[in-house]
Amino acid sequence: MSDSTSEDYWAELSISEIANLLHISQSALRYYEEQGLVTPSRTEKSGYRKYSVLSLVELTDIMLYRSVGVPVKTISHLMESPIGETAAAVDQALDETIEQLANLNKTLKLLSLYNRRIRKFYTARSHGDHLVDRPEIDELYRFGMKDEASLQAYLDDLKTSYALYFESALQSEQYVDCAIKPVLPDATDPLWKRTDKPQAYLECLLRTEYCFAQHNDLADHVAYLRSLGKEPGRVVAKYLTFDYSEADRQRYDYYLAWIEVR
Repeated sequence: MSDSTSEDYWAELSISEIANLLHISQSALRYYEEQGLVTPSRTEKSGYRKYSVLSLVELTDIMLYRSVGVPVKTISHLMESPIGETAAAVDQALDETIEQLANLNKTLKLLSLYNRRIRKFYTARSHGDHLVDRPEIDELYRFGMKDEASLQAYLDDLKTSYALYFESALQSEQYVDCAIKPVLPDATDPLWKRTDKPQAYLECLLRTEYCFAQHNDLADHVAYLRSLGKEPGRVVAKYLTFDYSEADRQRYDYYLAWIEVR
């Protein structure tokens, strides 16, 4: 191998040398050759590929196009086209990249939401039932689980969290599907609103059967509250996550819940 400061070095580069220079795989270089994007010369005796400085420049252009998502077949056309077509291809790649970034941002928000909910699940399970002076929910609005418009709004808006409302903790099978912000067109008034007056709550991790919230362990939390000499009132609960019980061999939904203390 020649010294990189000599002219001979840049006259003929082997496939391994140019692959190391450009941080690209040899298989990619062979693929570009197959597609006619670059044409190295070959030694007479061994038939080894040799790349010139022109090939090096061409490959940097090719890699630039590939890095922004321009297809190989399009690159082949652009290498022999006026600048106007290149500008159009770059504009298209820019628009597509912006759209990809927007989708990635949505994915990041979704993952962050799930991560927070899972962390809250572990925290709630660790803390157990305990008294607090306010819930994390300010308002609850009716949510039409079977209404297409409200369901789509719920799926599109990560700030809208599915929740449950029980008018009485003593009626554990009677609840209303809710969201923490309006999703129905006519849901202007909240079904439940946190009072500004002093109000104690029992914060707990409510477990329900998977997708069947009427089958839950609310009675266990009521029993604990009564062991403190307190009576339960209304219940609000925000969905966190589901978990699979190996012991029961089934899934359960979990909610962070607050039972009014009376």
